[in-house]
Amino acid sequence: MSKAQVIYWDASAGNEGIIASAQTALANGYLQLNSNLPSVPSPTGLSINANNQTSLSNYGSMSSGFSLYPNIRKLSVTASGNLSAVNMTITGYGSPIDVTGNPTGPLNQLLTETHALPNATTNYLWSTNIYNRILSAQVSATTGASTVSLGYGTSGVTEYIFPDDDRFGWYATASGQVFNSGTETLTYTCYVSLNKPYTPGSQGNILPFIGTQIPTYAKNIPAFTLNNMFTPAANNNLETATANQICLIPSPIATLWFNVTDGTPANHGSAIFTFLQQGVR
Repeated sequence: MSKAQVIYWDASAGNEGIIASAQTALANGYLQLNSNLPSVPSPTGLSINANNQTSLSNYGSMSSGFSLYPNIRKLSVTASGNLSAVNMTITGYGSPIDVTGNPTGPLNQLLTETHALPNATTNYLWSTNIYNRILSAQVSATTGASTVSLGYGTSGVTEYIFPDDDRFGWYATASGQVFNSGTETLTYTCYVSLNKPYTPGSQGNILPFIGTQIPTYAKNIPAFTLNNMFTPAANNNLETATANQICLIPSPIATLWFNVTDGTPANHGSAIFTFLQQGVR
């Protein structure tokens, strides 16, 4: 019996400081991340004896960062005052995105981007890339009495789901359940690809997972509604859906993910996405 894969999408509202709580910072200083990963040893001393043997001393610990997994999403940066003269450099693992907000490659690329912090009028800014893990956030100058925080952005994708293609039969379904408690509406689309983003080429290197080289498209999956368990959206499928949907995937696929937008920072939209595959091994 197959086990359903379930992915939770947390709302951006209420999570503006989940990665780094509101704090001041000195020039060239780093925000203190709310690390949810185990720390790693950080040796501060290295010695070499007469036999050229090395030893480490003065062990400390170093944060391994903040994980957003199993989601890969944009980040929000919030400032309590006008910090437009201060830059922030964010470093983490993730992927650049295309015009649809979908990743253009593997989700573990080491990325760095720099932005001027928000001013007093526009308190939010969004990262350019999407991330599944944040390593650091550094400011170029002191923030003075104003605080800055780092949290979830309003858009991104779930992790890639790779169905089992070693089966004699194919039967799969995908669903989205939406929980809106704000004025905005969470929107999601189920995307699929017939290739995997890590497919090796004839020379053994990884083929790029970009645009037309490995096509990805919104799968307009026919709805399969179960009585009163789900209320179908107006478009009755998993493309730009805004309500609970459960749909049949009629043909085999190699990769599946959900693209999510949960509106403005004031929105409290969250969701649960599920993929279930069955068939004879």
